[in-house]
Amino acid sequence: MKPCFPAVPFEGVSESPVKYWLHEYRNTIFEFTQAQQTALSRLLPLLVCGEQSSQWVFYNESQRDLPQTLASAQSDFERIVADEQYHEDALEFVQSQLEQPSDVVAIKRRSQRFLLH
Repeated sequence: MKPCFPAVPFEGVSESPVKYWLHEYRNTIFEFTQAQQTALSRLLPLLVCGEQSSQWVFYNESQRDLPQTLASAQSDFERIVADEQYHEDALEFVQSQLEQPSDVVAIKRRSQRFLLH
């Protein structure tokens, strides 16, 4: 499925706990009740859009010229981008085990509009 926002031109690495969660559960099939499946199938597209948007926010900040006193902030922003990428991957992993709602495109568009304004 088409993402809400294009991928940032950056692949960082962080020690996010989510990175280890992805490794540990990569072969797991999750079991949800029908109500949970329905709720998650509608919620996860919104959360994925939020993760993609936040990657751009922190990526753009990492690219700004900062005064020398804030030079360490650049690596912090890059680490946050990597964390957000792991979050997106984890959400998409769970989402891949659910049926997409018939109005998933509308759900994602509402999320895009919210995040852009």
